[in-house]
Amino acid sequence: MNMKIEELKQLFDNQLFKELENYSDSLLSSSISYLLKIGGKRLRPVLCLAGNQLFNGDLNTAMPSALALEFFHNFTLMHDDIMDEAETRRGKPTVHTKFDENTAILGGDLMMIKAYEYLSKSPSDLFSNLFNRFNTTAEEVCIGQEMDMDFEDRNDVSEEEYIQMISLKTSVLFGTSLELGARTARCSPKDANSIYNFGKAMGISFQLIDDYLDSFGNAETFGKRIGGDIIQNKKTYLMIKSLNNLNANEKSELENWISLKEFEEEDKIKAVKELYQIAGADKDIIDLSKHYNKIAIEELNKINTSNKTLKEELIKLSESLLKRVE
Repeated sequence: MNMKIEELKQLFDNQLFKELENYSDSLLSSSISYLLKIGGKRLRPVLCLAGNQLFNGDLNTAMPSALALEFFHNFTLMHDDIMDEAETRRGKPTVHTKFDENTAILGGDLMMIKAYEYLSKSPSDLFSNLFNRFNTTAEEVCIGQEMDMDFEDRNDVSEEEYIQMISLKTSVLFGTSLELGARTARCSPKDANSIYNFGKAMGISFQLIDDYLDSFGNAETFGKRIGGDIIQNKKTYLMIKSLNNLNANEKSELENWISLKEFEEEDKIKAVKELYQIAGADKDIIDLSKHYNKIAIEELNKINTSNKTLKEELIKLSESLLKRVE
């Protein structure tokens, strides 16, 4: 079966919406259904299914992992939005805005429980390995989120620390999504490692572009308010690079905006974006994203697969994540 990325997405959506038919009997279930139905790229579950198909596996063996990954990812979003005080997600009110904060906390907890429930439906001879990889990644994502929050109170975050943070918070889940799918097709350990590395590098490239779009994107297409990272003093690559590249007076101005407790949000966003551009950080972040995309494709080309069509589709997918800035 040679299915394209879009066909895998449609297949997953059909299964997901079938599952969600049972998620309306309580407020918590309704909050889960709401978040999952307002859209999203479904990148992680689709990558899982693609990893399975890349090695000519049976999609039925990969679907439990795909569902687990989507529920886990959205659990993190539900809780992240509370921590970031975000009002919109995918162009719609966040769960804690539409319902309330307690519902979002408990709804996220329930999503995590459901993720493990779905994963437990994997083939019994594969479950132990899939569970261990899933669990390790879940821990890494939480550590990455903690690092992200800790960075808000520091002005000395290095570029290396930032890459480590987004690797944990975002990109390891890309890699694991592909790896879990590949393992359900019983691929070789070498290929499992390469597909994981492809996803991890692609995830770093993806997050760099996401950080760029948070400051310089279009709110309608990005799905979130522009400038949220600036308001939260997030130590993104844009911020770190600017603190390193600006002259003394410009750096002092940026540090002043970071330290202010009271300010007009639009004024801060405008001023900080201008400093990012003066520092050349807006161009540097795109160049770095391209660098990691190149690494991703090199890793994908190491894989031994007869499904050349899907391999090309994955290359196009990786490149399409870069084109969001166009």
